[in-house]
Order: sequence, then structure tokens, then C-alpha cells
Amino acid sequence: METILYLIMAILIIYNIRLSLQLTKVRQANVRSVDSLGPEETKILADYAIEKRKWQILGNILFSLALVCAFIGTTIETSFFVTLYVVTMIAVNRSRIRVNKLLQLDN
Repeated sequence: METILYLIMAILIIYNIRLSLQLTKVRQANVRSVDSLGPEETKILADYAIEKRKWQILGNILFSLALVCAFIGTTIETSFFVTLYVVTMIAVNRSRIRVNKLLQLDN
């Protein structure tokens, strides 16, 4: 069971790194100012911000639980919460990519 969890965690970490690299490429593109967005795009942007904030709060909670487990729990508990934390960071990165793609000039 532990081996499967470690394998899943490694795959998710690699995927998160890939998303982070994709995010840096998307951020280098020219973006529009927020003032030039239409009302629909502004609502979409606000929805993305709310979604991202929820995932960030959940990520902070899971990271704190992973730290607590690192000191008083077992290794498997720690890796479980770290894996869940990585999943939340993937969701945050995907939300950031969507926001940056929405703000790109070529839209």
C-alpha cells in the first residue's frame, strides 16, 4: 500500500512540475489589462479567483496536517497529506493557467 501511495505522489509531483513550467510559459505572454475585459470575462475571472482561493485554503490546511503528521504521525500519514496537498496545488496551478490564458492578448 505504501509503495502505491509513493508512486502516486511521485507522479502527481511530476505533473505539478510540468504544470508549473507551463504556467511560466503562459505568464511570459502579453496580457490585457483588467480594465479592457468585458462583463462576462470579468465574471469568469472572479469565479476563477474564488475557486483558486478555496483550493489555496484547503492546501494550507492539508500542508499543516502534513507537518503535524511529520512530527507526531507515521510516514504513511504524512505522505497521504502531502499527496493531497500536491493535488490542491495542481488545482491552483490549473486555475492560474486558465486566468492567464483568459488575459492573453490573442483572445
